[in-house]
Amino acid sequence: MVRTDRREALWDRGVEWYGAAAAALELGELAVARARARRAANLLARVLGASHPDASNATVLLARVVQRQGNAGAALALVQPAAEDLERAARRDPAASELAVEARLVVASCLQMLGELATAARHGRRALARAIRVHGETSQLAAQAHNLLGVIAKFRGRFAEAERHYLRALPVYRTLTGARSAEVAMLFHNLGGLDHARGRFATGERHARRSVEIARDLFPATHPERLAHEVAHAALLDGLGRQTESIPIYRRAIRGFTRTYGQEHYEIASTLLNLAAAEHALGRARPAERHYREAERMLLRVRGERDQDLALVRYNLAHLLREQDREREAEPLLRRALAAWRRALGDQHPHTRACQAALRA
Repeated sequence: MVRTDRREALWDRGVEWYGAAAAALELGELAVARARARRAANLLARVLGASHPDASNATVLLARVVQRQGNAGAALALVQPAAEDLERAARRDPAASELAVEARLVVASCLQMLGELATAARHGRRALARAIRVHGETSQLAAQAHNLLGVIAKFRGRFAEAERHYLRALPVYRTLTGARSAEVAMLFHNLGGLDHARGRFATGERHARRSVEIARDLFPATHPERLAHEVAHAALLDGLGRQTESIPIYRRAIRGFTRTYGQEHYEIASTLLNLAAAEHALGRARPAERHYREAERMLLRVRGERDQDLALVRYNLAHLLREQDREREAEPLLRRALAAWRRALGDQHPHTRACQAALRA
């Protein structure tokens, strides 16, 4: 048994490592953040027990870092038991409620990344209910939950539901964090993405441009959060036929993401998909095919066969191949895309129906 004075010193050290990990994550220094968070989680679990709220919270931070590095499966394995421990602690001590909500949102976010959208929505609603019950409708925790539920709803093709969640979160963030905060930039980013999914490119471009303008005030040029906002804006430029403006943005973002994440990561693969689509639209078939195939290989490795972006890569690549009368290569890609979209989105989603029509053709 660690003596009380020694225990207190180690506890303080674990909390210091937690703070250092959170600071590194904020700066986008993911390898540093992961090492510090793991050290904090291990030390606090040894001193306090793995189910203590401080130890569980350090594990949640470690899961957030692992998720940001692109491994949602490993992050989910870390965060699920920690979330259950924090919810048990919150029943005894209301002070742990905020930690429990944040942990449940990380669970929902990991499930969304893994394509388990219905399950992700259930966890998100569970987090929102606790946030409202304990902290109120206008709390930052409720806004976090609304934002994540909006993301999940958008991926499920429930666009009106997604918009309702985003518009519930936006005024709360403006009030609590300021009109030019990272949280407000994220909401404009997400509203732009929703407009993109709806084909409302002009409105979406305005939303996405606002997210970029805020991010440029908050983050250095190579910060992954700023790059993600710029990529989302570029996708709206594509919708407006402005691929000559978007392609340099994608190339710069791929370089920046590679410096931060290494050679393989979801953000790199997703940006390769956007780059390929922009090249495809300009009639640059050879580089488009190369980038589609590179995105397909990377997404298969980092996200797995059921990923919706992987399905989109295959759908787009199949169209490129069909334009070159390479139907035999295109058909299996369309069938794989259809299987993924049917499983995740159902038969009535626009992606599923478009893929069915392409196969019939």
